[in-house]
Amino acid sequence: MGSLTGTQNRGYALMEQWQFTIANNGATGTRVYLDTDIVLANSSKENIPKIGDSWSDDYPDVVVKSLGITYVNNSDECGKKITVSYGPRSIEMEVTPQSEDDLLKNVSVTGEFISWEPKNITFQWLDDGDPVTQPLFLNISKAGVQIYRVIKDFDAYMYVVMSLVNKVNSSEFLGFPAESVLFTGANCSEFKNRGGSKRWKVELLFTVRSCTGDYTDGNDGWNFLLREDTGTWDKPVTADAFYSTLYESTSFETLFTTDPLGEDEDLFEFLPDQ
Repeated sequence: MGSLTGTQNRGYALMEQWQFTIANNGATGTRVYLDTDIVLANSSKENIPKIGDSWSDDYPDVVVKSLGITYVNNSDECGKKITVSYGPRSIEMEVTPQSEDDLLKNVSVTGEFISWEPKNITFQWLDDGDPVTQPLFLNISKAGVQIYRVIKDFDAYMYVVMSLVNKVNSSEFLGFPAESVLFTGANCSEFKNRGGSKRWKVELLFTVRSCTGDYTDGNDGWNFLLREDTGTWDKPVTADAFYSTLYESTSFETLFTTDPLGEDEDLFEFLPDQ
């Protein structure tokens, strides 16, 4: 037994189509394929069925349950023989396969309070005009955003994630203004698709921050802090001609364009829970 990685797009010859049995508890069947490298050149070529594929249009509820792989002459240098076993469609196989477009976005909105003690009589009491000296609390709005992707190349994608983590958006992103969205990291879950190929489901984590209420680009978000002396929001920058901010701004585009699955990618079945 083994993975079918690399077999889905190759031509295999259907050598035997037999043992189709109809019984009270459902029908079963078996098909045997050989690698076309070891059969006659004029043999008909087919793709190997995938888990969940039906036997035929006449028997849509008889589906592939397992695939057995052996090597001719007991050597992995020789061609493969693949035995495809069919059986009645079970309840768990009726789950609708998912594609990457079916993965949902999750958003949670919260708030955060910052304690600030007024300085230089910046606030006074309305009743008698005395200066306010006790701590005040200022609210910051926050939203957690989770976006999901499926990838093939874990190492290449992790390089992109590590290069962008703890950076903010340089332009509008998901409708939020520049510098208001912080990329905080990713969670990855390994699974296998219907063809038996390993894939990774990636949960991309973002946190949106709004403090100034000015939604024009660059006037809100993570690069603004509360000034202790005035109680206002301001952006600290370095004092040189090539000033920089607390959080580097960049594009998040490569998070969504690196390692695309392609149009020929098999639909996913039994993805990890979102």
